[in-house]
Amino acid sequence: MILTLLQNISLLVSIAVIYHFVELRLGGRPLLASLLSGLLFGVAAIVAMLTPFRFHDGIIYDGRTIILAAASLFGGPITSGIATAAALALRIFHIGGVGKLAGSTSILTAAGIGLISYYWRSRSRKPLGFGRIMAIGFIVHLFMLASQLLLPSDRWKTVIPAIALPVLILYPLGFFFICSLFIDNEERLKNIDMLRELTRTLEQRVARRTQELEEANRELESFAYSVSHDLKAPLRAMEGFSSLLAREAEATLSPSALHYVDRINQNAQKTSRLIDDILRLSRISRQSLVISDIDFSKLAGDIGVEIAAAYPGRKVDLAIQPDMRARADKALMEQLLANLLGNAWKFTSNLPDARIRVETMESEGRTIYVVSDNGAGFNMTYVDRLFTPFQRLHAEDEYPGSGIGLSIVRRIVARHGGRVWANASPNEGAAFYFTLGG
Repeated sequence: MILTLLQNISLLVSIAVIYHFVELRLGGRPLLASLLSGLLFGVAAIVAMLTPFRFHDGIIYDGRTIILAAASLFGGPITSGIATAAALALRIFHIGGVGKLAGSTSILTAAGIGLISYYWRSRSRKPLGFGRIMAIGFIVHLFMLASQLLLPSDRWKTVIPAIALPVLILYPLGFFFICSLFIDNEERLKNIDMLRELTRTLEQRVARRTQELEEANRELESFAYSVSHDLKAPLRAMEGFSSLLAREAEATLSPSALHYVDRINQNAQKTSRLIDDILRLSRISRQSLVISDIDFSKLAGDIGVEIAAAYPGRKVDLAIQPDMRARADKALMEQLLANLLGNAWKFTSNLPDARIRVETMESEGRTIYVVSDNGAGFNMTYVDRLFTPFQRLHAEDEYPGSGIGLSIVRRIVARHGGRVWANASPNEGAAFYFTLGG
């Protein structure tokens, strides 16, 4: 009987593994999962009944009670019904014998106790620990033992003493072992379902946040253009009328009054340029990248020529490393170089021998682009403020500007998946380093 029980438990282990994959694959279709699980348990019960421990003349003992109780406890009524029907059909119509009534009764009681435990478990939500499982297994096999009283001709008097010990000790232990496998399986499935639900809700939250962000960006863009239009119109008026006032009333206005008019004109122009820079900064994050292979040396040279033309009285030694290439958006690279080279020109304005370098260096398999100068430099204590909008490290009357140029540089580099940093010393120049694509 012990060997037969071990064979049946081995069979159930295999069924538990298959059952796990059925539940995993068909968890979203519970009816189909229950039907297939019922067939699996039914087949297991049939195989167990075809390889039994035999007494004589139709009296057999096997692991069907363990199988059917587990099918009912973990599979529910549909699984239990299919498995029980398969086991009853085999026991009554194929095996038959004098133990037919006792065997059928043990099948029905095992399934019934398993179903009662299923509903109790569903309502109580209490975990199935060792004590509860052993109690269920003991009750199932106590009823199995009691069903032997239905054997004819007082055969129970021989059978019950022979099987009582293994039935009431080994069978409940076997039932506990099998239930442990199914409980582990349930925990895995529960964790998988929880993970799926978390993934689904996360995707929903991400989609919602993305939509909110897109709407916020659209509103911000609309606001930026509205502010630009609403602010620049009166600024143009201030600039135009102040110029007219200075020109037409120059003879009647005092020098201090003309100075005030000029200050109004200059600040109107400065505010207009600041608005343009803010809009340029906001557009960088929205515009699509058109990545191509760029002749970085030629691009730097062209930008240098344009900046030099804006400062005809300056003599600057601009050295550009030949044959530099880059995979980037050309329009954004033009903005980046215009800001970096423009700053280099500006901060070397007090030097008679201004030197500016554009070159590359290799580090850990990456190309690092460098724009350096021998100009005013800055104190590295304040380097964290360097790429923040409107943060200035020099007095505006000495080196004018909007304070947004390096913020534009950082955003362009970030759009290309790179990073930017700087190194400098006061009055000894500055060097700006950046990478592209990592």
